[in-house]
Amino acid sequence: MSYLVAIRQECLLCMNDQPGLVRACRSQSCPLHPYRFGSRNPKAKLTPLRAIRAKCVDCLGRSTAEPKGCGHAPCPLFPYRTGHNPKLQGRGKGLANAGRFAVTLQQPI
Repeated sequence: MSYLVAIRQECLLCMNDQPGLVRACRSQSCPLHPYRFGSRNPKAKLTPLRAIRAKCVDCLGRSTAEPKGCGHAPCPLFPYRTGHNPKLQGRGKGLANAGRFAVTLQQPI
């Protein structure tokens, strides 16, 4: 499930699985509000992943250290609670070896 789908699922849970109530939601204090339809919103102040992290911090008593230790796995936001996409884990680590790769390319064959 993508993070936008997870946000949509969380909004449906909040509104007792009633899409009409999600559509009518006026909660401007909820960081997920701009993404409640499961799609991007260019006018939103936070990215979807940062909005998820803000929601998790709010849910766990405003403690910024708590989302990492959250044990509520049934929550649709659980995989994204730290503000990172777990599907991208491990990407970007190749940059540390980029310098060695460039040197290898410059050596004569």
